[in-house]
Amino acid sequence: MSPYRGLFEAPEEPVKIVDDGSGNRALEKTPVTQRLFDFASKEQAKLTPNADGLLFVPMQARGKFPVVLTPNKEYTGDTVKIAAETEELQGLIGYVQKLGMNRGKWRDLFEPQELEVTDATLPRSNEWIAYGKEVYERRCLGCHGAKGDGNGPAATFIFNQRPRNFTLGVFKFRLTQKPVPTDGDLLRTITRGVRGTAMPAWYELPLTDRLAVIQYIKYELAVDRTEPAKPYAYFNEEPPGAPLYIGRPPASSQDVVTRGKEVWQSAKCWECHGNTGKGDGEKAAGLKDDFGFPSRPADLTSGQFKSGPAVGDIFRTMSTGLSGTPMPTYRDSLPEQDRWALAYYVLSLSAFKDPLTGEPLPISAADRAALNNPKLEAGSPDDAYVPSGGTTHRAAASGATLAATPQKEE
Repeated sequence: MSPYRGLFEAPEEPVKIVDDGSGNRALEKTPVTQRLFDFASKEQAKLTPNADGLLFVPMQARGKFPVVLTPNKEYTGDTVKIAAETEELQGLIGYVQKLGMNRGKWRDLFEPQELEVTDATLPRSNEWIAYGKEVYERRCLGCHGAKGDGNGPAATFIFNQRPRNFTLGVFKFRLTQKPVPTDGDLLRTITRGVRGTAMPAWYELPLTDRLAVIQYIKYELAVDRTEPAKPYAYFNEEPPGAPLYIGRPPASSQDVVTRGKEVWQSAKCWECHGNTGKGDGEKAAGLKDDFGFPSRPADLTSGQFKSGPAVGDIFRTMSTGLSGTPMPTYRDSLPEQDRWALAYYVLSLSAFKDPLTGEPLPISAADRAALNNPKLEAGSPDDAYVPSGGTTHRAAASGATLAATPQKEE
């Protein structure tokens, strides 16, 4: 990473952590920190160092009061080394993100992203666990940490969505009613990744590697070792229950979406997600997860759905909730048809919008009709629709070949 050091503001001298007088740990007021923060601000920037004392300062933290947030003793030292984001780094990240999303948000689904697994349980095997540890140390340790506590060397940079802490035995994405998932749930998450976060899709990793790392997570990391003499292995003590059954989605229609909007209001989704779904509801600012970190409601207008982009994925989230977060389950409070309607309405909030700016995409009527056609298929991302045009991309619809070329905007 040395070629990119100039993109960070990284003072040589460490900065002390002090008591701010109100019970919070904060950064000491120095000429260096005064360039980055406003110590008179009432708005707090809650920052978490990694276990080595490296503290990342994103651009959005500048001009705020710097609080060092370590609810689970992520770092217990007295000083930190700062690596602050610069405008150049912010611009580079935005440009790279845009390059990866130039196709627009039309829910381009390819085989790895559509993986559906109810269960893929393997008997416990010490050989598989040992190999899983090797895979974990190569692929996962940087974010999730050597102990699986979500506090790896890169964790400080992942300030919006902390890496999963496996040691607490709480998993968001599952088909089970309780927080402990099946192997199939874990395989789906590892294969698909978690959209809108730093968790990548690992579908190119050999299946044996993915299954092995699941064994290592289950039997070595998802263990409460508060009492070393009596470790509590969640997957042994609280084995996953039967997965929920999710049937075929009902056909979409304007009536279904309209009903979904009514459910949105009656279920008070707007209290957290906001009236337009941008995650800016009246309760949003004070929400925390079970681990003590801020938990921002999803911006549903971005189209970046963590559990997956299909209506069935949204329905699953409505039915199970997201364990460890303020997102509850609606399985008992909403009938199935209302959960489907709400799922369709949530998808409609981001339809044909740029995933980075949130602005409507300029799509011609002909292209819009083609993209709304469920029979339109693209074999790979290279064949996906490009809103700005410039190149002909082909996709097969009903056995025919359709060219999505630039068309006059309407």
